[in-house]
Amino acid sequence: MNKPRAKKYFGQNFLVDRNMQDKIVRLANLKGHETVLEIGPGTGALTRHLIKQAKQVIAYEIDRDLIPHLEEEFGPQGLVLIAEDVLKRDIDEDLLTIDPTLEEAIVVANLPYYITTPILFKLLETSHIVQTIIVMVQHEVAMR
Repeated sequence: MNKPRAKKYFGQNFLVDRNMQDKIVRLANLKGHETVLEIGPGTGALTRHLIKQAKQVIAYEIDRDLIPHLEEEFGPQGLVLIAEDVLKRDIDEDLLTIDPTLEEAIVVANLPYYITTPILFKLLETSHIVQTIIVMVQHEVAMR
């Protein structure tokens, strides 16, 4: 399978820095019982770490070209993949469909540049299940 390439129109910027991946996962302080929501897993660099440390990882990926790569890489190893635009979904409904007993989830993600702000507002305004958000954003977005 060809190595996936980042697409500018999705604002993709794949996280390849191993030290940064480790830092994000360390900040999440996962204990093994959490449900992690990842938005834009891309090639799965961060996903790989999250699967090892969380109960389950639920990931939204809008780029359909990346789905086969993610499915091949992770199979049924604890990754539930939603091949949809997170901004068009009811996050709490999706989480409860996957796990009806779920009371709390944590977002851990390297957010796509173009939709960072709408994603953050969606999480803060509409989700009652997401209790913690650990995200990496581009410097320009953070300064805004």
